[in-house]
Amino acid sequence: RAAEDKVGELAGDTSKWKGTWHDMESDLNDAKQEIRMLKRSQHDKTLGLETTLTKKEGALEQIRTENSELQRTLRNREAEVERLTDSLSEALKREETLRKHSEAIGQVFQVRLMELQGKYTAAHE
Repeated sequence: RAAEDKVGELAGDTSKWKGTWHDMESDLNDAKQEIRMLKRSQHDKTLGLETTLTKKEGALEQIRTENSELQRTLRNREAEVERLTDSLSEALKREETLRKHSEAIGQVFQVRLMELQGKYTAAHE
């Protein structure tokens, strides 16, 4: 049960990281487009726009760094979900094997009990 809860939690986290990653990727593309437009502008040479460009490039670099970190985190989460899923699958297989084994033992016990009851009845007659 705990593994199932963890898998659900990790799947939610993975979804969240994917959404954040896509948002950041969109921000990155928007910033790139804005930089391209600024470079084409005749006013690129002014100090104000150069400062803005520098800030946008810094923001772009920060977005790239965060994007890389998010991708790495996403890969790690996906690997963890896969490991937990495999572990859960193995646990379910073991549980099924134990259930079958318990049923077989129960059947043997019932047969033996019936034999003993028959002997007991025969002994009292």
